[in-house]
Amino acid sequence: MIPETDLIYIPAPMLHDGFSTLREGVAALRYPYNYIENIVRQNVRYRDYERLHGARAVVNLLIGEAPQIGVDTIQVNRAVAYLKSNPIADYDIQCLPVDKAFTICGHIFADFAELRNCVELTGGARPDPIYGYHSTPLMHDDIDGLHVGMLCEAYPRFDEFDDCDNRTYQNYMFSDKPITQSMLKAFASLPQSSNYCKITEKIPADRLPLVYYVGDYNFIQIATAKEFTARVE
Repeated sequence: MIPETDLIYIPAPMLHDGFSTLREGVAALRYPYNYIENIVRQNVRYRDYERLHGARAVVNLLIGEAPQIGVDTIQVNRAVAYLKSNPIADYDIQCLPVDKAFTICGHIFADFAELRNCVELTGGARPDPIYGYHSTPLMHDDIDGLHVGMLCEAYPRFDEFDDCDNRTYQNYMFSDKPITQSMLKAFASLPQSSNYCKITEKIPADRLPLVYYVGDYNFIQIATAKEFTARVE
């Protein structure tokens, strides 16, 4: 369940919380036009508007609310083209700060840290070339009737200085049954976007909800069926 609030969230590494207006949020960005697609596709209010009125209309809405986001017309047109070429799904996707509460399958997580502590089985992005696909059980906090699995992929390593970088891209799945290796393997087969993100516009209905964390931002993404979005005052 995504908490529907009156705040606008922009998933940028330098930001920490939501904004009451888009103009306020965009003013905090150095290159705001680079975030057009994410603002649209990771805020329920703009996703709803795009479904009703289309890609060009929702981008024009953003420019109307925060004119500085439209100063680079080339980037604006690229954003519109991207949105048109990736049709929006009928479920909700919302980015939220890692310290904000959210509900998944009836369980209220106080924050993202609580979710991470509930992971019972984790697996990699792809099979090992020698040993095949494998998974690792973890010590975890139990939740009655809800089980959590995680897929992760390490950040790219370009030289020896990256060897101490232990950050990972993380995708979380949920089930009413204990997580198995075959479940994680099936999860790994879902389409993905950049940074090993399984939250796309092509998630099968039976795979919802999902949670994604890029590894070092202050935000997570939550994808859930439309009927499970609830207003939180």
